[in-house]
Amino acid sequence: MAKLRQKQSEDTGAEGNEYGSDIEYYTHSKVVIAAMDKECPHFHARKFKNEPAKMCCASGKLQLPEIETPPEPLNGLLIGTHPDSIVFLKSIRISIHDFKLTSFGATEIVRNTNANGQ
Repeated sequence: MAKLRQKQSEDTGAEGNEYGSDIEYYTHSKVVIAAMDKECPHFHARKFKNEPAKMCCASGKLQLPEIETPPEPLNGLLIGTHPDSIVFLKSIRISIHDFKLTSFGATEIVRNTNANGQ
């Protein structure tokens, strides 16, 4: 098993679950990334060919609330009407990359009460 992990690491240039953002994994001969060409009939989420129906929304049983429009200036930054939108959208990709495999949990919601966060 250790030899297999070492061989996989040599093949992809990464150790275990570490992801190298500079490595083009899709070009590797042992990596097969299928197209997400199926669609959930309930939420229209893109899915892989053999992904079970319940993986998306429990076959329509999951009901999500409508997403509210974010407050300004966040909304303007996201939709491109703020002067700093271009820089913001390029920069946010770094954060999205850093957090995409991270789960967050909380037992308490704390809201800022003033502009200083106090």
